[in-house]
Amino acid sequence: MTKELRAMFEKLNTKKAEIEALIDEGKVKEAKDLLVEYEALKEQAELKNKLELEDRIDIPDDLPKDKKDKIEYNDIFIKAFKGKKLSTAEAEVLEQYKAALSSTTGAGEDGGYIIPQDIQTAIKELKRDLPILENYMNIEPVSTLSGSRVVEKYADIIPFVAFAEGDDVPGASTPQFVNVPYTITDKGGILPVPNNLMSDTDQNLMAYLKKWLLRKSITTRNSMIVTKLKTLVPVAIADFDDIKEVLNVTLDPMLAAGAIIITNQDGYNYLDTLRDADGNYILKADVTNAKVKVIEGKPVVTISNKQLPTVATKAPLFMGDIKEFATIFDREQMSILATNIGGTAFSKNRTDVRAIVRDTIEIIDADAVVYGELTV
Repeated sequence: MTKELRAMFEKLNTKKAEIEALIDEGKVKEAKDLLVEYEALKEQAELKNKLELEDRIDIPDDLPKDKKDKIEYNDIFIKAFKGKKLSTAEAEVLEQYKAALSSTTGAGEDGGYIIPQDIQTAIKELKRDLPILENYMNIEPVSTLSGSRVVEKYADIIPFVAFAEGDDVPGASTPQFVNVPYTITDKGGILPVPNNLMSDTDQNLMAYLKKWLLRKSITTRNSMIVTKLKTLVPVAIADFDDIKEVLNVTLDPMLAAGAIIITNQDGYNYLDTLRDADGNYILKADVTNAKVKVIEGKPVVTISNKQLPTVATKAPLFMGDIKEFATIFDREQMSILATNIGGTAFSKNRTDVRAIVRDTIEIIDADAVVYGELTV
């Protein structure tokens, strides 16, 4: 509970005591007037409490233990995160939460304080609203550090063979399968947090932490996806006709149907200046979403030149169905540790926060995307 919310509850208790004193003195009208202020303040406190996801105004005694743990865990996480000493009961909740997570994600070292679920959810929802590459990827949650998936190999489909009544049904061509192994890798970073922020309200600290985790998560996933895309052999793209040939001929029609175009700022600038014979811009806004630009009906996704640089005047242009191209295997587990004495934290009067995420990406169908190099 924040200092602001605690102060509101204390004010409620004070007003309640004043109302009871007025009633005892027989001052009914004054008590009624003060009751209006009390009810307004109570409603304000309840709304504030809900916004902070700490609804403890009235926690029933018969609430299941796992529900109580979820309500308490956010506060315990922040307390532990700030390096404050936990009570025996709080330490038990922390360990139970981590143990429950381990039981659903397989064996492995959790390490640190596990991010509360509502923060994880908030980060996922924010990422869903941003133009980032993982929104177009196939993401598969996994519960083990390694494993494999059997996938159908892309091949020409041979039609059924005709046969006469009474004849044996001829054999059909069988699909070809390949085994795709994966191994989860750990990725992490350290965030230096000023100690004055650590002593600030829980909400400020949590907002700061969410912003950092979101930014790092987006950059990490984009880098993973770009690295896999750039393993493809590039082909030269001289003009708009070459782009149309990729979409119309090079890609299988089934893959072209779900295709998008991924490029950097230089590539987008080139596409954004293309005009047809009548002088109209070829790149247009999607009729269903004005924020999305399309070319030949295919969404154009732009990431920064820093993450996807132009090399020797060649801007990358990835065209195809990246959901079919590769899969991100996500362990969906994040651990956080904080120290104010380790490393350089003590000498710099700060708290260093270490976050670690676990995932990997593997190519499923290399023919689902064409890597073009556009001269800009």
